[in-house]
Amino acid sequence: MTMKLDSAVYKFLGGLQLKTSKKKSREMGESSSENKDDGSLGKHEEENEEMIRTKPGSLRMVLKDSDWKDVLLMVMGSIGSVADGSAMALIMLCLGSLMNGYGSSALTLHDINKYAMSLLYVAVGVGSGAFLEGFCWARTAERQTLRLRRRYLGAVLRQDVGFFDTNHGASMTSQVVSSISTDTLTIQGVLTEKIANFLMHMSTFITGQLVALYLSWRLAIVAIPALSMLIIPGLVYGKLLGGVGEEIQEAYAIAGGIVEQTISSMRTVYSYVAEDRMLKSYKIALEPTLKLGIKQGLLKGMAMGSIGITFAVWALQGWYGSTLVKKNAKGGNVFTAGVSIVYAGLSLGGALINVKYLIEANVAASRIFEMIHRFPNIDSEDQQGITVLDVKGELEFKDINFAYPSRPENLVLRKFGLRVMANQTVGLVGKSGSGKSTIINLLERFYDPLEGIILLDGIDIKTLQLRWLRSQMGLVSQEPILFATSIKENILFGKDEASMEEIVVAAKAANAHNFINQLPDGYDTLVGQLGNQMSEGQKQRISIARALLRDPKILLLDEATSALDSHSEKAVQDALNQASIGLIQSGEVVESGFHDELMGRGGSYSGMVQLQRAIISDDNASTTKSMESNTSDFLDKGTPRTADMQISSHDKITNQLQEDPKGSPSLWYLMCMTVSEWKSTVLGCIGGVCYGMIQPLYSFCLALPLWDYGREFDKKVREILFGKIITFEIEWFDQENNSSGSLCSRLATDAAMVRTLITDRLSMLAQNISSATLAVVLGALLSWKLALVAIAMQPFIIGAFYTKAIMMKSMSRKLLKAQNNSSELASEAVANHRIITAFYSQEKILKLHELTQISSTKESRKQSWYAGLGYPSHSS
Repeated sequence: MTMKLDSAVYKFLGGLQLKTSKKKSREMGESSSENKDDGSLGKHEEENEEMIRTKPGSLRMVLKDSDWKDVLLMVMGSIGSVADGSAMALIMLCLGSLMNGYGSSALTLHDINKYAMSLLYVAVGVGSGAFLEGFCWARTAERQTLRLRRRYLGAVLRQDVGFFDTNHGASMTSQVVSSISTDTLTIQGVLTEKIANFLMHMSTFITGQLVALYLSWRLAIVAIPALSMLIIPGLVYGKLLGGVGEEIQEAYAIAGGIVEQTISSMRTVYSYVAEDRMLKSYKIALEPTLKLGIKQGLLKGMAMGSIGITFAVWALQGWYGSTLVKKNAKGGNVFTAGVSIVYAGLSLGGALINVKYLIEANVAASRIFEMIHRFPNIDSEDQQGITVLDVKGELEFKDINFAYPSRPENLVLRKFGLRVMANQTVGLVGKSGSGKSTIINLLERFYDPLEGIILLDGIDIKTLQLRWLRSQMGLVSQEPILFATSIKENILFGKDEASMEEIVVAAKAANAHNFINQLPDGYDTLVGQLGNQMSEGQKQRISIARALLRDPKILLLDEATSALDSHSEKAVQDALNQASIGLIQSGEVVESGFHDELMGRGGSYSGMVQLQRAIISDDNASTTKSMESNTSDFLDKGTPRTADMQISSHDKITNQLQEDPKGSPSLWYLMCMTVSEWKSTVLGCIGGVCYGMIQPLYSFCLALPLWDYGREFDKKVREILFGKIITFEIEWFDQENNSSGSLCSRLATDAAMVRTLITDRLSMLAQNISSATLAVVLGALLSWKLALVAIAMQPFIIGAFYTKAIMMKSMSRKLLKAQNNSSELASEAVANHRIITAFYSQEKILKLHELTQISSTKESRKQSWYAGLGYPSHSS
């Protein structure tokens, strides 16, 4: 394969070039499918509007996409959950018979041993079910989440360029990073634990009522209806919580957009000393989460407080049960039926607690499936259209009117007409915003014109197969765009199956081979995020090599030589007399012809050339700006900067983000950061103690203050972390793990995890300590011998949980690292979506995404086993 960088590589006064050549393409044949009609665009728009109105996404759709392995795992996990939840009912049956025996003088040691063995059999059976519950749900959660991430990223890359324009670049990047990290983790958490818990508690609720009906149906029909009152407030608050949760995520998405925009442009932020301004914008964007957090905490507290109905049931059945005993009912049956009813009520409360997480997963799934089910107007996956056996390369624009989707009222092209013959080089020149880049966008079918048609060899490009059409073109954009991988992999985006020999030929044609060979790792050198470890000239040459690798029939250079050295720039002057030039003003071609011809006319083109020469002359008189030679070395990774910016008392946070920490921050360290909220902390802990004794009091004293405190703490963590990040030197941002996508993901997930620790885990800790303490005291007072036996078993249970937690913690770090890599790739893919679309590199990006998930998959499988072994430890 031979290539040469010919007269197409010119710079025409900040213009662009279109070079078409007459070449035989490999035989592709005509597609058997019929051409698309223009009405398909309107159809897609109607489908998208209907989809937004109906909000199709939900957790059910995640489960609906499961394959047969996942269905089998979910069925087995559900069976395990039901078996685990049935344990209490079986235990109640054994205890009922045992208590009836206590009231009889005929009870023997043999009878007691028989009941004890029955309980042992129950423990073995329940332990087996609990293993299935933990292992199967954890395993299917990992599989389905991995598949969901791939589908979501594929759907994002499928969207047309207009979609990204109307959704604002930085905000869109933040939304994608949030969905592919936070939203998928939310869904994975629900599939791993919450659904299993819900099924287990519902199983306990149902079997508890059945046992109560069996042992004492009179007591059951009186007490059970009262428990149904728990369902109504749970459903009402659950619906309200879902709406508030969606508003909070929208606020976080806006704040995330500010982070993405700031970190990806740190050099600009530093040069304008805009750190304080960006931090202030970030704080303002987080403000709405505080009020919404208070509302969310109040709703959660009311939902939790509704469980207090259980205590009213205690009083009711205590009174009525004694009445039944007086009428010769068996005391053991009545008591056991009463306990079963109460446990059923508590289990219903436990199930309703999980409803909150199910709703959050529904909201997350809604955002993900809204993207997955969105049909772009120009669909890159559409296989309809025809292909041409022999491409001549003749282009014609006829009466084109066009306005960008983000600015529909502002026409960029008006009745635009242009004809480019085969094997002809045409340079388009004009002021910024005149429509030069728009011509390339329309030719690549990033957009379709509002009116008029574009012809390739006399065929409307709308009727051509989109993938085939773009394969005939090579694009070098105005701003050189590279991916955070090696030089070799970046060039291979032009032709994925190319050999090393072809890569070298393309690099030589682009005048890039010499400087690549001088790098320490040659073609395997990593270019950094967005190519920030390369100079502008180096990035431009790699981009040109990428375009030339596919041997395009039409070469599109959008101001692609602006960063080349003086040797390459000299080619411009040599080519001016050979190329046809078109001057564009206000979206129309006002002058056309060859350079000498246009200069002789003394028109607008001549005036622009003279003005350009005057500017260049003035620049040369004041300072000499040398272009980079072929032997350019690496740019410095970064220069340490002495930032005077301080973040009040929060500078205690050290630069631990620069390296992997040896240890994790302690809970005490996190608590020290929240001294200003000590009142909420104390009040929340008092509520936790009260909850261990009286459930309704817990809901109002703990849920609202802790949730308010947690949201405030979440906001503070995000602000401090972002404020500290923007004080680091440029060199830190050039490191592999510190890209904008990775840091956005860490801001979202780490802050959310810390908030969960403070709001949910701290309250549970206070509740469980108070409950355990009271249980031990009451047990010792009632029967100290039996209490000692029960207490002696606790170290084994605690040890099992602790061992599981340590192992899970180690693996979670690896999972988060893999998750950050995935988020980084997604962020880069959104930022570079034009290049990915032009070179049809969606599959390549998805393959790279799968590679980032390999380590995550291995660790998740280990977690599945640990989860399976951990569940029986508390059930048996």
